[in-house]
Amino acid sequence: MTINRRRVMNWVLVFSLGFNFLVIGGITARLMAHSDFRPIPPSLSWIYDDLDESTRAKLQPMLREFGEISLPLRGEMFRAQRKLGELMTQVPMDKEAIAVAFDELRKASLVFQETTHAQTISVFELLNPEQRIMALRFLSERISPFGGNDRNDRDKDGRDTAARDDNNTADR
Repeated sequence: MTINRRRVMNWVLVFSLGFNFLVIGGITARLMAHSDFRPIPPSLSWIYDDLDESTRAKLQPMLREFGEISLPLRGEMFRAQRKLGELMTQVPMDKEAIAVAFDELRKASLVFQETTHAQTISVFELLNPEQRIMALRFLSERISPFGGNDRNDRDKDGRDTAARDDNNTADR
């Protein structure tokens, strides 16, 4: 590498580092300026996104509290998943340890689900019927990672298409 090319690379490196420090500093300053900000629980953020400002203001303290409760439970579930993944790739496989890890994952998932389901009920109690319908519509319109809708046999109105098809076949 020539001396000129080396100098250019050094200056590019210095510029890149400076830019990265600027971005990281900006993000850090923003987080420190808003130290009262606590994330909304991921399991409930979808409800919050489509609400009007007055409803958001009413729900925000509750959702912060729910986040403080559910985020550690979610973290425990992810830790159990990582532990299971590590055990599944060990050579030789320890079947007993894997069975215990599956049991721990099941328990952590159940606690997380029970908690977030109870939190969802508490939030839905504060929503008006229109907002509840909107939230439920969001749930029914989610796309499955495997393609298609999560609700495989439901049309856009939420009716069971398999039952409708059976009725149409019976009418013929």
